[in-house]
Amino acid sequence: MVMPTERDFSIEIEHLPTSEIITFVGWVTAFSDNFSSEWSSTPVYGRMDPLATFQGTQRKITLAFDVVAGDKLQAVNNDLKINRLIQFLYPVYDRGSSTTGTPPDQAIVAAAPLLRMRYANLIQNNKDQGGLVGYLDGVDYSPNIEAGQFFAPGLSATNPFFDDPGGTAGAFVSNTTGANTIYYQETSISLSFTVLHSHLTGWVKGADNTFYFGGEGNTDFLGNFPHGGSSTFRAGGREPARVIPPASADDALDPTEPGQGNNADINAHGVESITTSSEL
Repeated sequence: MVMPTERDFSIEIEHLPTSEIITFVGWVTAFSDNFSSEWSSTPVYGRMDPLATFQGTQRKITLAFDVVAGDKLQAVNNDLKINRLIQFLYPVYDRGSSTTGTPPDQAIVAAAPLLRMRYANLIQNNKDQGGLVGYLDGVDYSPNIEAGQFFAPGLSATNPFFDDPGGTAGAFVSNTTGANTIYYQETSISLSFTVLHSHLTGWVKGADNTFYFGGEGNTDFLGNFPHGGSSTFRAGGREPARVIPPASADDALDPTEPGQGNNADINAHGVESITTSSEL
């Protein structure tokens, strides 16, 4: 049995335009994954039901976690990471050549703040086990006042992160204003993440009237979309979906053929041919 590592339960967020990555070893307090399908319906005279056309399925993840500090140095480091997370909500601007002196109000947006996020098997790309690409709808920052605070001056600008492997051990510097900075021992973070699918998510017809989720090929992980890893606990890895064969070839409904898709009228015997089995 392979024991989980710290990375397996870390929340990793990458800012795609800058390739900057921050990692939280947080205590997850809430998680929800919402899948919503959108259909366009058109009422037709003489029909009891409207004609429905499938548009797409959207996915939105809500994640809440507590960032806890065991000492003052960790509290400062957590604060810097949270600040950077909030900065990830903003785009990259292009001010042109540095010699032109372009005013800030004339800068143009060069890249949208797209992110890649990963957390265990709940937030991952089932194709390559990496993170999910998407964007944040917002971040809620809520420090726990009752848990206590640390008071300290700022950090050296040469090493803003204490866990930066390329820098010297972080050191506090004198605050020229004479006022200390508050760093909270515990901070609650909640965010809403809209997923942009980066691989095929749907059923693809295979051989012998079988269907595979995510297509054929190396799809051991896609077959366990969205929250699972590899289906190696099954014999032979991925197992294709079971399809109830029709009574005859003439009665078969092939969703990949014209006129048999999401807008087709499914007759009564086609509906009845779909049975429920406890083995599915």
